[in-house]
Amino acid sequence: MDIQSLPVEYQERIKRFDYFFVENAGHSFQEDDLFNYEMFVMEESLTLYEHFKDVEDIDAYLEEFSNAFEKETGEKPEISDIVKDIPNFRYSEHSGNTLGASWLMFMTYKTKPELVKFLHGSLANLVGDKGYYDDREDVKKYIEEHEKIK
Repeated sequence: MDIQSLPVEYQERIKRFDYFFVENAGHSFQEDDLFNYEMFVMEESLTLYEHFKDVEDIDAYLEEFSNAFEKETGEKPEISDIVKDIPNFRYSEHSGNTLGASWLMFMTYKTKPELVKFLHGSLANLVGDKGYYDDREDVKKYIEEHEKIK
């Protein structure tokens, strides 16, 4: 999948990281090793979005799924139980980190798409925000501006 075919919110995410990388590392985000990892997570989150796009109340759906799964197995479901049989979702290629990051990005895109660009880098759990040169200052400004509107 190329960048131009991504939804605008995802393109803005890449542009945000591009700015950080050019300013701090002297090269674009696309030229960095983290880019392919991020693209995988974004593509997988969009596969989840396509699968669940007609589900109006995702929380109700997940609660129903959880109840049925618990009744059948006696256990609470993990994200992997929800996604492993979704067509075109590359479940076998995921680590726990990519699975969690894909799910978070999907849920954010479904419920608050304007916040996708502000999510931590998908590998931030391992490299930190500093690995993405992300000081989170623009996130603080966004929150302050939107609190004034309330």
